[in-house]
Amino acid sequence: MNASRDHALRVAQELIGVIDQARWDARIGSVRELARRAGMTHTSLNKRMSGEVVFNVRDLAALGAAVGVHPAELITRAVDAALAGNVVQLHPEPSYDPLTVDLANEPSAAEPERRDDESGDDHA
Repeated sequence: MNASRDHALRVAQELIGVIDQARWDARIGSVRELARRAGMTHTSLNKRMSGEVVFNVRDLAALGAAVGVHPAELITRAVDAALAGNVVQLHPEPSYDPLTVDLANEPSAAEPERRDDESGDDHA
């Protein structure tokens, strides 16, 4: 395999991780939801996310719009990761000790935590 083809394959592989990280950054909880927002079927997106099918320009434009990242930026991130030889880490290690509880920042029993889907307004 020549160097150009090898680099292209690494970029394509990194692109999967870049898109998945952008999905998490955009707080899109599932690939199915990402597919819906991008106007794709979840089957076609799953094939791309598994590496079975490569992303095309239309895919990147739709996915970029769904996650709020310019498609060229998605490619740039994948190229940078491929050149660095790093695999994009989908869920970065916490910068704190997960076994240590910071009670000062814990919600009190008197104040139940609000879920993201609770707006506090009744619109029904």
